Amino acid sequence: MDPGGGGRRWTSDELRAEFAGSRLVARTAGATPAEVPAGVGEGPAFDRLWVDAAAQLHPSDRSVLARAWRRAVERPSELTRVVLRRNDDDAGWRQERVTFLNLLDQDEFGVVLVGLDDLGACEPPAPGGAEPDRAEVSEGASVLRPAWVLQELDPLGVVLSTEGDVAEIFGRGAAELAGRLVLEFIHPDDHPVVIEAWAELLGRRGAMVTMRERILHPDGTVRWIEASVMNRLAADGTGSLLSLVHDVTERRHGERALRDLATTDPLTGLLNRGAVLDELRGLLRSDPVAVGFLDLDGFKLVNDRHGHHAGDDVLAEFAARLIRSVPAAARVGRWGGDEFVLFCRSCDVDGLGAAVEHALEGSIDLGGPSWDPAASVGIVIGRVGADPVDLVRSADREMYRVKLGRRPDLPG
Repeated sequence: MDPGGGGRRWTSDELRAEFAGSRLVARTAGATPAEVPAGVGEGPAFDRLWVDAAAQLHPSDRSVLARAWRRAVERPSELTRVVLRRNDDDAGWRQERVTFLNLLDQDEFGVVLVGLDDLGACEPPAPGGAEPDRAEVSEGASVLRPAWVLQELDPLGVVLSTEGDVAEIFGRGAAELAGRLVLEFIHPDDHPVVIEAWAELLGRRGAMVTMRERILHPDGTVRWIEASVMNRLAADGTGSLLSLVHDVTERRHGERALRDLATTDPLTGLLNRGAVLDELRGLLRSDPVAVGFLDLDGFKLVNDRHGHHAGDDVLAEFAARLIRSVPAAARVGRWGGDEFVLFCRSCDVDGLGAAVEHALEGSIDLGGPSWDPAASVGIVIGRVGADPVDLVRSADREMYRVKLGRRPDLPG
């Protein structure tokens, strides 16, 4: 067995040739920005993939992009390409090819590369397929232009003036904000970050900082904002600070949804392979980690005798059992097929083994017949700094050794 995927090993020369002429960005398994690996290409001064420019994509192409990303994360070393239609305000409708290449399993790279190529102008989509513009949306519909506010603040953060979409962002009128500390309207959990950024800004005249925080409305609802604040104070302390605020609530929801899509196995709701490696990599920077690799015994018979729908039901039910059984600090992922990975930095081998035994208790209903689950599991301890792929492979080898001990007829 080869839980690492056994796919092609890309070299820097091959990657440069593959992405020659493309605008190149990089992402982690969780879809967050990452550095383009040295020797592969230079990341351009933009990263407008994903939700930051979702309004420009044709609506039907947004799901195409999301599915392509999921496919890339689940298939290491394989190229995934899609062509999307984008409405550029200046140039009209254009086609763009997006190429994904999952290199998470290759330690020298450890990212998903994303190449973008402009294919030129294309015919506008049929009427009714594009998003409406702001003037045409009905009440309650999402709008394409984000709400904004321009504020003038004194050095202590007292509001001097406010204009723009004040009620939408703050849930109050401009007059109610005047003369009060802006911190009063920010969610208490965000105060430490805001105060630290404010202190840094006050020490650098002419500087600007950008921060995200939550605005708490009087009715208890929350809006996420992105505030770019510029220090316009003079040397003698006179003057003010200027804050340009945009509402990014919908963008944040989209980022979260995309992150969930990028890191979650769609059948079981567990971490997918890329997310398992990403989280293991983070834990192993500071702590030893116990890793268990589990394979359901006899699962193929479920598919053969009862169909793949029954097999999917078994996987979903067993995943739910694992989640309920593992220690609170443990994480569970689906590696692929009927293979699962469990890992934890604060629990031992016995703790993970007991969780698996508990998850195997009791039959699983198949809509009439039932199936008694059994599994082989191998558990190893990874030292600080260990390679997550090698660690999972070690657990897989230990699992196969356990299975071989129970089934000597298996090939060695």
